[in-house]
Amino acid sequence: MDIILSVIGTIIILFLKILLVLFLLLCFLIFCPVFYKGRAEFGKALLADGRICWLLGLVWFSFSYQEGEVTNRFRLFGIDIQKAAAWREKRARRRMLKKAGRKKKQQAASEKRGGVEEGMKAPSDERKPPAETDWQEQEDFQEEEEVKAGKSVNRKFSKRKPAGRKQKKRSRLYGRLKKKIEWIKDAKKFWHSENTAGMVCILKDNMLHLWRKLKPKVLRGNIIFGSGDPCTTGQILGAAAVFYAFYGKGIQIIPDFEEARLEGNLFIRGRISLITIIIILLRIFFCKEWSRFKQEAKQLKEAL
Repeated sequence: MDIILSVIGTIIILFLKILLVLFLLLCFLIFCPVFYKGRAEFGKALLADGRICWLLGLVWFSFSYQEGEVTNRFRLFGIDIQKAAAWREKRARRRMLKKAGRKKKQQAASEKRGGVEEGMKAPSDERKPPAETDWQEQEDFQEEEEVKAGKSVNRKFSKRKPAGRKQKKRSRLYGRLKKKIEWIKDAKKFWHSENTAGMVCILKDNMLHLWRKLKPKVLRGNIIFGSGDPCTTGQILGAAAVFYAFYGKGIQIIPDFEEARLEGNLFIRGRISLITIIIILLRIFFCKEWSRFKQEAKQLKEAL
């Protein structure tokens, strides 16, 4: 009895250890932030590149834009997925070519054997296919005449349209227009309802919260611009000053009141954790407004 209890205890302890490891791994995946950074240079040509890393670089994605060409790379646990896919394609092609070569060799060998066997055999008289008889031709001619007669009857019948068919078409069009007008009225009621307004407010608040977490922590660069007209350049500079709270001291905006040009460079870097996105999704999908909004949208879709 003691042995059985000790075995059960060890199994329970092992199971709890596995659960603890899985829980720690899940916490690591959720709380590990996603880092991103990007750089851009614009002037005579546009150059841009960026990188997204997760799990301390185990999942890595990068892209670049240069002279109208976009290139990207994706690595998973240090393995370049694109190179691995290309290697698998080359391997599959080699296998297909080997199989095709084997089939050609087998076909050539079978053709040689068949030619030898045909030469050994005596020539046999080929039978000619039986000619078509006259009664078959007569039946085909009768079928063609029946088909033509049926088409002519259908044409005569189609020409004689009933007078009430136009009224039916008008009534159908009127019914469709009436349904469309009713659906538009229902859509307006749905959009102006209190539940939809509450749902829009929830979405707006959560999107603003997401932007506060997602916005770049580092934003640096300089922009030199000019429109060729000093008055227009000054107006653009005044509009850019309104957004100073967004870009801050990291970006220097230099106006050029003489020439028309746009040059500069930008660098951004930031991070976000998956727990933030999960919390936002839970707030949206588990609120009362969402369930009611989903039902009303489904009813509106069915009415359409």
